[in-house]
Amino acid sequence: MFRALGEGVTGLFLQTDRFKTRRVTISLALPIEKERSACMAMLSRLLTRSSEAYPSHILLSRRLADLYGAGFASHVMRVGDNEVLNLSAAVLEDDYALEGEPLSRWCDELVQGALFAPHMAGGLFDTEEFESEKRQLIEYVEGLLNDKRSYALEQAQQMLFPGQPAGVPDCGGRAAAAAVTNAAVSAFWSELLRTAKVQITVIGRRPPEELYRSLQKALEDFGRQY
Repeated sequence: MFRALGEGVTGLFLQTDRFKTRRVTISLALPIEKERSACMAMLSRLLTRSSEAYPSHILLSRRLADLYGAGFASHVMRVGDNEVLNLSAAVLEDDYALEGEPLSRWCDELVQGALFAPHMAGGLFDTEEFESEKRQLIEYVEGLLNDKRSYALEQAQQMLFPGQPAGVPDCGGRAAAAAVTNAAVSAFWSELLRTAKVQITVIGRRPPEELYRSLQKALEDFGRQY
């Protein structure tokens, strides 16, 4: 069931008891731009590495283990002329918790914390984590260039769509990935929350009213300018 939750914000709830897990996905979409594409790729990596509540990958992994091995991931995909960052988590339904733990609520809090309160200091992402993820991003882009099929497809797209969103290479290309800075990604994070089209998708047994209210408030606190 679709619901409008605010300007540029929608909720989609698919109620089902066919699965033993509950999945929450927060999707944020913006038009494709080369520099912004590199920032989005970096942000996708940083948001699932740590958060303010769990300021290291080890602490975050331990928390996921406490949630009966909950899954937590993000990825970037393209839909038409838009680029979409998907942040998602899957956790065991509360009915199956051995001691009645509110797993769904805890998992919702973890996802919201990662998105709205990442591991930052002085308005910038943690320097060590940023540099580590930037190296991996550059290696990923270089790997695409070394793959003949990926390289040929990218070159064809740039020839067919010069100066258009469809012609922007994955992650903005190697030059954009190498030039991306911590300040740029940190500013982009704030811009994304303010201006992106947002969809919250929940698949599970219980209606996500509490999650909807919490996300609405968090987005409004960022001064939405959709």
